[in-house]
Amino acid sequence: SLGKRLLAAGAHEVSLSSGTLARSPEGWLRRWRRAGPVMLTCTRALVDWTVRAAVLEQTAVEVRRAAVVGLTGSAGRVRGVRVSGPGGEEDLDADLVVDASGRGTRIIPWLDGLGLSGVRTRTVDSGLVNASRLYRVPAGAERFPLTVVHADPYVSRPGRSAMVMPVEGDRWLVSCGGTRGGEPPADPEGFLRYTLGLPDPIVGRLISGAEPLTDVHLSRSTSNVRHYLDKVPDWPEGLVVLGDALGTFNPAYGQGMSVAAFGARVLGQE
Repeated sequence: SLGKRLLAAGAHEVSLSSGTLARSPEGWLRRWRRAGPVMLTCTRALVDWTVRAAVLEQTAVEVRRAAVVGLTGSAGRVRGVRVSGPGGEEDLDADLVVDASGRGTRIIPWLDGLGLSGVRTRTVDSGLVNASRLYRVPAGAERFPLTVVHADPYVSRPGRSAMVMPVEGDRWLVSCGGTRGGEPPADPEGFLRYTLGLPDPIVGRLISGAEPLTDVHLSRSTSNVRHYLDKVPDWPEGLVVLGDALGTFNPAYGQGMSVAAFGARVLGQE
């Protein structure tokens, strides 16, 4: 299974009831002695690589180094895609085209190219900014639980939060999040100060003695976006849009990949 592949590659199995340390606005949540529901923690890169390897091993999928530049066909029927690769542009014919290209999809201009214009898009942006950095787990802290400090809505300042998550390779993935006016900084010193200034400084204390392995990576791609493709009067045959290409969630929800997986499952049952 994919879960076994991830664990074999170094992912961690974390109990949500006994393997997490969480500070809510009301204080520290109780940790139970018994292990309850579990989740796997790892980097997104490991998830992508593991899924890719499994697909290539178990199916007849062919991977091409190219970028899709448009759809071919007509407003009534999509016949394939036009791709740009090392050898130039070419058309690839297909009975079914699935756009699973994620948040950066070009589906709206692609539909415009077929004469299907006027697709409505709605965006809800909370202004959340995420900053992440990888650290080497200090000696003796290998079994320290996943730790999270939640934002406090009861104080008169923008919400700020942080999490220390164990990932493959004896590393911690440390992520901070803040809304407008409380955004985490991108410089290393500011990143540490930010974690120490949270409602509880535990995250800052954990990483203050840990070896940083990367720069601080900042992301502002956190808005919720929905393309109302279901409102297109005459949807073309031969085209399906899945996952973030259809609607994106704020990454803080942790729902994006699950929704995409459920969509792929439904498509596979058709």
